[in-house]
Amino acid sequence: MTRALRTPIVAFSYAIQQLRRVPGARFVQEHQLLVIGMLVFAGVIVLAAWAATRSPQRVSMADLTAGSLAPLQTWIIVSGDLRPADNQSGSQFRYVLTDPNVADATLTVMSQRELPTGQTTVSGTLLGGDAPQHEDFAWTGQMLADDELAREPDPPWLAIGLFTLAGFIGVAARTSYPTFFRETPQSVGVRAASIRARARSEWSAADEWVDATLTIHPGEPLEVELPGEAPRIIRLHSAHSGADAGVLRTLSTTEPALVVRPSTGELLFLFATDAARDAVYEALVADAARARDQRTAAAAAG
Repeated sequence: MTRALRTPIVAFSYAIQQLRRVPGARFVQEHQLLVIGMLVFAGVIVLAAWAATRSPQRVSMADLTAGSLAPLQTWIIVSGDLRPADNQSGSQFRYVLTDPNVADATLTVMSQRELPTGQTTVSGTLLGGDAPQHEDFAWTGQMLADDELAREPDPPWLAIGLFTLAGFIGVAARTSYPTFFRETPQSVGVRAASIRARARSEWSAADEWVDATLTIHPGEPLEVELPGEAPRIIRLHSAHSGADAGVLRTLSTTEPALVVRPSTGELLFLFATDAARDAVYEALVADAARARDQRTAAAAAG
């Protein structure tokens, strides 16, 4: 991920953190799969109802001559140059609709009321002319005009909103603030050291940071001391998937960080420098690799 994208991501994470204080947000967080499922189900119902509602299709004369009308669709909205027909008869008004960009194509429009002529838009039921134009032949169609110009259907905004909200909840539930970004650590070698850091065991904003001391002994597992606890050993199951080096960002700060996932649960450490973080990371990876080699050697010997 490019560094330019980090600032908007952190800002988004901060906004989500503020939304978590809204009443009801905790319920949504704890039951996100249920809430997302209900929103998607409601969106499908609304979308199906929208699709089942009869509505006109906007077409052009070019669409009509190409036979591009949707199957079983007869209610259309079309624009063109409307002129009175020469053969007026009966109580109906008769017009001829043409398009200067479409040669040899005329649509006869019949209406119970007088329509404005010139460049205009009319809607109505297509009575004939759903077949495409054949080469070297003129195309003609007939349409019974509506008493009032039909309105094009709006997009299914409600269904779109429900699907969008479901997606937003899914993304927001996986968003944390401060935000952790992975970075490639530098190789600094495994050397004996005692490194001061701050630590917490969960991503919840309610958790407090505590001082921690991480002790590196080459050839031995990493030792961690937390206030009020006996020193504990931190070991990884995998050399390259049990820990991530990076930075923890807020809107105003950036600190070197290390996420460690031992069998006892996830731990997050903050360091004063990148070098301190990288030294701890390399010690963890070296210990995991050493344990793997020992298991391989024992299996071969057995």
